[in-house]
Amino acid sequence: MRRFALAFFAASVVLLPGCQRGTGSVTGSVNYQGKALKGGSILFHSTEGLQSYTVSIKDDGSYLVPVITAGSYKICVETASIKPDLSYQKSVGAAAAKTKENAPDIPATASNPRTALEARNAKRFTAIPDKYSKPDTTDLALEVKAGEQTFDIDLK
Repeated sequence: MRRFALAFFAASVVLLPGCQRGTGSVTGSVNYQGKALKGGSILFHSTEGLQSYTVSIKDDGSYLVPVITAGSYKICVETASIKPDLSYQKSVGAAAAKTKENAPDIPATASNPRTALEARNAKRFTAIPDKYSKPDTTDLALEVKAGEQTFDIDLK
């Protein structure tokens, strides 16, 4: 029995490191029709049942996944999360027009944070094809390896 336990322990020490996946980081930029996207998010959707990762696209079009498990991923990109809510802006503008004749939309100010966010997002938003937003329809994929790697995303 003791021999069996010792053999099992020795085999697990040799085999377990091979079962563990390494981790890495992925950085890059996201462009649509040659121009940097200024917002939205990227989903690294595991095709192997591992954890998926979501990161934001920065104003300059760059992104960073600081720690990600090595493996195969479908890449989804969406910008709908920063799409301005025009119905809100119209309703706020209409309410202002009732109180002041020919009143413009409420300006983006610190005292009106929702409108300020809408104004900022209106400058950042770019509509992209919907196919990129779902794992089932995106044609973007990446095999993440241990260590650092760069993956620039060019949407068409």
